[in-house]
Amino acid sequence: MYTIRTDCARLSILPEFRAKAEEMFSAYGGPREHLLRAIENQQVVEVHNLVTGETALFNNIRRLRPGSGSGGSNAKERSAVSKLYTEGSGADLCDFCSKQRTAQDIFGRITGTHSYTASNVAKLSKWHSLIITNLHDPLALDADIIADVIAVSHRWFKRAHREDPLYVYPNIICDVGKRASASQVHFHAQMVLTRDRYFAGIDLLQRVAVEYLERHGTSYWDELVRVHHMLGLAVRVGNCAVFSNLCPRKERELFVLGKDPEDPSFARAVALALLTLRDAVGVHSFSFILSYPPLDRSNNYNLGRIPAILRVIDRGSALDQRSDTGALEYFGSTYIAADPYAIIPHLIAAVNRSNANLESNRTV
Repeated sequence: MYTIRTDCARLSILPEFRAKAEEMFSAYGGPREHLLRAIENQQVVEVHNLVTGETALFNNIRRLRPGSGSGGSNAKERSAVSKLYTEGSGADLCDFCSKQRTAQDIFGRITGTHSYTASNVAKLSKWHSLIITNLHDPLALDADIIADVIAVSHRWFKRAHREDPLYVYPNIICDVGKRASASQVHFHAQMVLTRDRYFAGIDLLQRVAVEYLERHGTSYWDELVRVHHMLGLAVRVGNCAVFSNLCPRKERELFVLGKDPEDPSFARAVALALLTLRDAVGVHSFSFILSYPPLDRSNNYNLGRIPAILRVIDRGSALDQRSDTGALEYFGSTYIAADPYAIIPHLIAAVNRSNANLESNRTV
């Protein structure tokens, strides 16, 4: 399923450049002679997914460059991000806070406890709407709000499908923070029900999964989870798996797979992934895609071959004005500045807390 290759990339630091090089990689933290040796002998790792064709490149030295990663554990940055995400809130300043300054679908608006829907005024597809949280701050999420967003999305997809049964493929995309290209600070996710196929990234995964099943007689999704469990990169959350992707599209990518998107453990797994990134790792700007199995003629999800999927990635510091994508990401492979194993202790701790809370609630 994967090939992994490690090489030593060697270079020579001239005496005139040594001070500058040590300054560039000052986050190394070890003795200067060790840093110089590490710069001149860099360990480069290439991970290639033989099924999907995705490739991720790792280099511990490259990730120490200034500006790499989220850096959200810094108290000063957390305060600045909080100010950034709360300024401009309120019905007088924010369209999404007012609700009245949003469009609604031809079948009306769907409202949950913590969120509501609005029709997108610049559509990507025939059925394209927003799900917007009542709270302005995009980081003010908790498990209840996330569960409500997912529940409202189910209602919207089924309502749109009832209106137009030819449209069957549910997609949700979300960017948090301008760093992630969000058009509004206020938390919102875009729901798109498509007719012929999922969005391209998910459609590719579904097609290679079908080919894998035909070629090997086993589920690609089951094998994907098995490999990540075997490598110590996955945890179970009820009937779902959460894993740190061995071949990520961007830093700290987490995958959630579940058979039934309406199973409460799926919403719990999604919440665990998003909140662990925010709370344990300091991710303040992120992008994710959610997809559910296609809707059938009875307006239920067609459970079986196609799972419910979440893919979420870190988009870097919310305060960084630089782009986190370039020619490498658009046309080549993806460089990853974070170790996929680093988040696993935090995921395990979050699962243990979640399980303890569930057990406590059962005994009350």
